[in-house]
Amino acid sequence: MHLPIIIDIRATKVEDSIYDAFMDGMQKDPRTLPILILYGTEGLQHWDRHSHAPDYYLRHEELQILREQASSMADAIANNSAIVGLGSGSLDKINILLGAFEAQKKNVTYYALDLSHAELEWTLRTLPIELWKHVQCAALHGTFEDGLAWMKSDAEQLGRPHCALFLGSTIGNFSRENAANFIRSMAEATCSTDIQSSILISIDSCKLPTKVLRAYTADVVVPFTLAGLQYASTIVQAASSNVEGHIMDVFKSEDWYYLSEYNPVMGRHEASYTPRDHDIQLGAPLDHITVKRGENIRFAYSHKYDAGERKELFDKAGVVAINSWADPRCDLGFYLLRPASDLAS
Repeated sequence: MHLPIIIDIRATKVEDSIYDAFMDGMQKDPRTLPILILYGTEGLQHWDRHSHAPDYYLRHEELQILREQASSMADAIANNSAIVGLGSGSLDKINILLGAFEAQKKNVTYYALDLSHAELEWTLRTLPIELWKHVQCAALHGTFEDGLAWMKSDAEQLGRPHCALFLGSTIGNFSRENAANFIRSMAEATCSTDIQSSILISIDSCKLPTKVLRAYTADVVVPFTLAGLQYASTIVQAASSNVEGHIMDVFKSEDWYYLSEYNPVMGRHEASYTPRDHDIQLGAPLDHITVKRGENIRFAYSHKYDAGERKELFDKAGVVAINSWADPRCDLGFYLLRPASDLAS
């Protein structure tokens, strides 16, 4: 099978961005680590297994809604669109949506965007592109920000409508303020040159602690999160090996626990690393830092949005949901967004 082209759109090396955020976060109080440490090639493979776990409701609810309503979603997206999946990951959900475009004989080009070139190569092979006549596929190797810059440039050069896909309730990984800012940035990059362009986003509204905690505390989560520590160590080692060339482990994964908590005040799940049973002195170049037993290093959170919070999010981002797809059995929903200014004019 002919593999679709993978376009390198990276403005800088992803590892450089992770290194800077890592060094900054580890010297803050409280300490933090960037969520990007989870998305090395090994981490992405663990993530795929985690997302298929029975209790990980977000993926299952997305699939349920897509299986029943993908045709309606495809109908709402303009013909001849360039569709960019930001953080594409496993393409099983996208496959359903692209199949709906093919069934409607809509000519679209889908671009899978991811941090990992190896992961893009693997996931693209799962799409039945040889069966499609109207759907074309390619890939973009880069960050979210690289993807937004590419969409803006592509729209200006080719004048075709664009649709940014932001699925997996990934918007929850941003702080509420940064979530609004990112949606605004998506709208500016995607919708600035064509009134047919749009954003399709999925958002989780579940605030039932037991359901949320089960989703983020399955056995397969532990290797996924600990792979993040190893990836972080690898990046720091590559940037900071000592003069003899000897590589030191910044983290030893066997020294750490994964801590999963639901914060009802903030309406979010919080994920942290914490020392197993003793204070931990980090390896070089952070060997001046000792993480105390009982101290938590947060590396991820997932905000949940009820109807009022969702409206506030869209208002702050300057967008309006012109369509939505949900299911009364599901906490997650899909929303098609356009800039509010376009609808007011």
